[in-house]
Amino acid sequence: MKTLVVEDNPVNQLVIGGYLESLGHSVVTADDGRAALEILARQSFDLIFMDVRLPVIDGLEATRRIRAEEGEGRHLPIVALTANAQAADRDACLDAGMDLHLRKPMQLEDLQGVIETLGQRGLLQVPQTASTSRRPRR
Repeated sequence: MKTLVVEDNPVNQLVIGGYLESLGHSVVTADDGRAALEILARQSFDLIFMDVRLPVIDGLEATRRIRAEEGEGRHLPIVALTANAQAADRDACLDAGMDLHLRKPMQLEDLQGVIETLGQRGLLQVPQTASTSRRPRR
């Protein structure tokens, strides 16, 4: 699965990218919303994890632009990444066109749960390697 991680914090990029790679994802990162839009103009992805507060173009505006460009019958799953857990923040993400909201900091299990939820909603084809079969033993 090819995944775009849009996050301006390099440590978060490494952590989230590492988690996703451990689930078998091919990961590309962008530092801001403008860079994400430029990458999306050249490459296709199965999934996006988008920080909400980004420099240049924030995650909400980038998501609105992505949704405006989608054609009939196309829908690229976008998951909001934010440190804010207020209902108003979640609603703003969903209103912008994001599919789910994930609070930072997160763990591998949180990412797995979001990917599985997208699969259950029919928004993402989830390969077996990204399902519960790959959850680490405790």
